[in-house]
Amino acid sequence: MKKILIIGSSGLLGSSLSEFLILQGYEVVTVTRTSLNSNYRIQADIAEQLDEVLNKENPQYIINLAALTDVALCETEPSLAFSLNACIPDNIARSSYKNSHVIHISTDHIYNSNLSKENEVVVLNNYAKTKLEGEQYCDLSRTTILRTNFFGKSKSMRSVGLCDSVYEMALSGRKLSLFKDVFFSPLSIDSLIENILLVIHNPKAGVYNLGSRCGMSKGDFISKFLTEVNAEFEYELVNMPELSVARPHDMRMCITKFEQTFSTTMPKLEEEIRKVANEYKV
Repeated sequence: MKKILIIGSSGLLGSSLSEFLILQGYEVVTVTRTSLNSNYRIQADIAEQLDEVLNKENPQYIINLAALTDVALCETEPSLAFSLNACIPDNIARSSYKNSHVIHISTDHIYNSNLSKENEVVVLNNYAKTKLEGEQYCDLSRTTILRTNFFGKSKSMRSVGLCDSVYEMALSGRKLSLFKDVFFSPLSIDSLIENILLVIHNPKAGVYNLGSRCGMSKGDFISKFLTEVNAEFEYELVNMPELSVARPHDMRMCITKFEQTFSTTMPKLEEEIRKVANEYKV
């Protein structure tokens, strides 16, 4: 039985991924900072703590999901952002334990134009800066970096995603302001997990965009999702206001490199929305 160690296993993606990999027959070792349900509660940004766990467990794969994704908090707490977004992949690369393939989950937040390729990076804030620094610390001879965005119904005790939030707001009767000028191309959590498994089965080092085909504005995304779940909602389409922290307006990615390397085809975003909406109808 192959062993997979997941860092940041209690979040939105980690909770579903851990459950899925166990069902696939893998031995899963979970690492978090605080979760009582994880195998290890350590500060993975402290090199000695992570090194001890890796050498004790001897995993064949390491999946790093740990990150500080709150864009505003990354700006006000730059040291914390660097610790979680950059130090952890650095510690993995520097560890004395070298017998694993690493899958590092990165972000689409480092792009700002339609169909951005992997070399077309734009850094607008400290979240993007520290996530990119984390990538640069990775040992690319044994690491697959997946730049992605994802959505789905949360199985986490501590994290909710975009769909959970807007579904609750719609049920509350709140009028929604939906951004018509912010675009992205996320995958459903289930599809992302399936493609992580594809990398596990056929590990190939490198940096890859991983998203859906035919992205759309966040306004259209939320409207289509709420329509699919038969929610009654009132909304207005607006431009994203100027915020104290700059954010990208177009995070749609070119996914050709991943598709060609791993011989697969990504689903369209509309298909992914319908898939996730079905989880809310049960």
